[in-house]
Amino acid sequence: MRQDGYDAVFIGTGTWRPYRLNIPGETLGNVQYGINYLNNPDVYDLGDRVIVIGAGNAAMDVARTAVRKGSRYVTVYSITEVPAASPKEVEYAKIDGVQFEVLQTAIEITDEGAVICDVEWTEDGKLIRHEETAHLVPADSIIISISQGPQDRLVNRDKELKVNERGLLKTDEKGETTMDEYVKNKKKEK
Repeated sequence: MRQDGYDAVFIGTGTWRPYRLNIPGETLGNVQYGINYLNNPDVYDLGDRVIVIGAGNAAMDVARTAVRKGSRYVTVYSITEVPAASPKEVEYAKIDGVQFEVLQTAIEITDEGAVICDVEWTEDGKLIRHEETAHLVPADSIIISISQGPQDRLVNRDKELKVNERGLLKTDEKGETTMDEYVKNKKKEK
């Protein structure tokens, strides 16, 4: 588009690639990802008992949607003492009947549910899993909603666009990508 004379291009691809937990059982048929579920919840039959792993705003949307679609027992598991979602979103989820378990995470998923253990945070921000507390929590479905990253097709194609450690486009204080840097360097070469 720059070659076609455009002075500016807005890139708004969104973050549609769900992050994984990378634990055993994550590829089983009873496991879904929050962003995929929210994209079309009508195609899913989650059953009565649903575990939502993650406690951000998207996880609140997942939990509340599951309740509205007929799941009777929905529990959100948060690795922090206070869920990452806005307090208002957490309150709305509680009003809808969503249960919360804090300072806990899944370490394995089985056909019967998720193996959950307690976690704690050290003073320097390191997460410690207490696997000796592990126990199976029965569930019909497990939905992983621990954030998303960008689809990287655009960035892989255009080497002039640099990304940060999370895979998001690097921008300056004006929101400009590294493409201008590349274009300026090309002009200097001529």
